[in-house]
Amino acid sequence: MNAENGDVMSQLEALRSQLMSAKKVPLMEDMFVINKTEVMDILDDIRANFPTEIASAKNVLRTRDEFIANAKIEAEKLKAQAKDEIARLVEQQEIVRASKERARQIADSTRKKVDEMIHEAERQAAEIKKAARENTEESYRRIDAALTRAHDEVRQAWQTFRNN
Repeated sequence: MNAENGDVMSQLEALRSQLMSAKKVPLMEDMFVINKTEVMDILDDIRANFPTEIASAKNVLRTRDEFIANAKIEAEKLKAQAKDEIARLVEQQEIVRASKERARQIADSTRKKVDEMIHEAERQAAEIKKAARENTEESYRRIDAALTRAHDEVRQAWQTFRNN
């Protein structure tokens, strides 16, 4: 039985529904008959779709890495532009002193902007990484708890079935 949606939570709900709708074994209060094939199919689907949850978290991390790489590229462009500006000003003999001062200001400003951009990129990357980690950990916890409950319910039903 494939869950239409394909997401782990809907598949867990399908498994729960399967267990909840199981028919009672006559004269046995706690015994139920389940379709093992359908339950195993659902568990296989959960196992197969679990990587999509992880892929989502990896996409967040990949976005963070791209942001940092772009910020570094932009910083290098700003540095190159500043160097070009400095070289152009130095070539102008009549404003050598003014060009030196301006070059220093541009370099300081560029350094400050680069430092701010890198700091901001690292801060945002840390936030994205933290959010992705928290999201992934929460997903793992929910899925683990749901799988444990489902496993315990199946094991209990199987044990009850075997004992009778």
